[in-house]
Amino acid sequence: MVEKEASADEAISKRIGKVSGWLKDPYNLTLVGILILALAIRIYFFIITKNQPLWWDEADYMAYAKTLAGFGGDWTVTGAHSSLFPFIVALFFRIGFSEVMIKFILEFIPSIVIVFLAYKIGYIIYDNKKIGLIAAFLIATFWDLLFYSMRFHLEAPSMMLAFFGIYVFWQGYDKKEKIFGKIDPNWAVPLAVLFIILAYAMRRGFFHFGLFLAAYMICTRKIKDLVKDKYNWIGLIILIVLFFLFEKFIFVESITKSSQLYFHTENPLGWIDFMVFSVYFTKLNGGFSPLLYLFWIGLALIIFNLVISLGYIRNTNKKEIRGDLFFFLSILITMAYFVFYQRDIVWGDSRWFYPLLLASIICIARACVAIPLFFKKYNKTIYLIISIIFILLIVYGGYYQYNHSNFIIKYKVSSFEGIKEAGLYLKANSLPTDVIAIIPKPQMAYYAERSVITPANDTNKLEKYTTFDEFMTKLHQQENITYVVVTFSEPNHPEFMRKDYYNNNGQIIAIQIPFMNTTFDFVNQKQQVTPSMNYGDITFDLVTVKEDAFVYRITRNKLY
Repeated sequence: MVEKEASADEAISKRIGKVSGWLKDPYNLTLVGILILALAIRIYFFIITKNQPLWWDEADYMAYAKTLAGFGGDWTVTGAHSSLFPFIVALFFRIGFSEVMIKFILEFIPSIVIVFLAYKIGYIIYDNKKIGLIAAFLIATFWDLLFYSMRFHLEAPSMMLAFFGIYVFWQGYDKKEKIFGKIDPNWAVPLAVLFIILAYAMRRGFFHFGLFLAAYMICTRKIKDLVKDKYNWIGLIILIVLFFLFEKFIFVESITKSSQLYFHTENPLGWIDFMVFSVYFTKLNGGFSPLLYLFWIGLALIIFNLVISLGYIRNTNKKEIRGDLFFFLSILITMAYFVFYQRDIVWGDSRWFYPLLLASIICIARACVAIPLFFKKYNKTIYLIISIIFILLIVYGGYYQYNHSNFIIKYKVSSFEGIKEAGLYLKANSLPTDVIAIIPKPQMAYYAERSVITPANDTNKLEKYTTFDEFMTKLHQQENITYVVVTFSEPNHPEFMRKDYYNNNGQIIAIQIPFMNTTFDFVNQKQQVTPSMNYGDITFDLVTVKEDAFVYRITRNKLY
């Protein structure tokens, strides 16, 4: 017994010694500091946002998850939002997890893991801890990811899966090392395919990551060698089988139909999408934005390095060149898709460009490492001074990224509070068979756990053109429509439900709810609220007001 205790104590001492030795490396200690910073920032924002109301697209996923879990309602996710995500959420709902706990597991934890994986990818590809640390710090403080990691969006879990795909690919396929220290490196491609196809199942737009790896393989290996490798064929089989299963059983809309929504060859080339780098790295409200300038410098360095390496990229073992090739392909392929295929004529959504986020951050890291190193061979003092300057620029960049996220998260935290409260009220005060008419349907479906409809006719795609007579016809056809909700926070209401008035500067000065003879005059600070309106055999009664959401009960009166 004494020997066992001594053996256990010795094992613990060895582990403590290993950890202490590992932490003596200043790079490892810096990594720990970055991870603690990432954790602290996310805990702070999570506390603020854990109960915030869901937005339209969040509720689209989550209401479908409740339907899958059998919680009531009959919401089906829209085709453009087809994803594995609601199925995972539904499983957690069935287990009994709360909304907050699910957000912690599916958003908070992946957001932390992404930071660590950014370090590992940068380090393993370039064999340079500095690049890995800069990448980790910038991911840890990146405003857009912080914002969406606090909501039920697909970016954090999808990126975690995609980053795992890149990591296992590089460790096994390129470095020929055991994956995670245990798995034969020959399985790198099949494992990478597994992670990437799961990322695709989570968010279809992440198919780009698969293209990055495929393009890199073609650029660095002979086609005949790729064809001869049986593990590539295993990866291809995994891809085909899982793609078929996801398309068959997970997605409610086929990829061919869904892709038509984003295919716009009738538009000119989408050069506006190059705004993405400015959106990612520019300081909020203007001012000095070092991250943006460092990105362009780093991208120029990568392109220059590849140009002077043309002709022997396939045969070189230089980590710098191979890493530059992969990340350049990541940016090139993503931008080619948006410029030539999607062709936006107005700026879209920053989340769509997440496949190039890591590559963009690596460009910044390459600039911060390469420029000081250039001066090192001439003068070590100058090298140290320039290194310190770049460290300060990166820290400042992370600081204004954090401030950006802090502002936008707090500013948006109470958005759509009225819809949430109205939905919870109806969940408690309506029958399971009741149907609710409202414009923001998924939010109401999620919170009320009831069936919802749009006030528009099913054949009318432009809801604002629906007339009151058409709506009344629908009420006569569907007698289980028991409530109608009007909200001031969501646009596109039919004019009989809500009419907005603006001044010459485009500022809203009054809002009407015409069918209820209700008016809010913001200029003169006057309001007229009619509690009840009768239209023949149908009466609308105002039962509650939650923030900016007006809930009306529909009563059908028998006429004799």
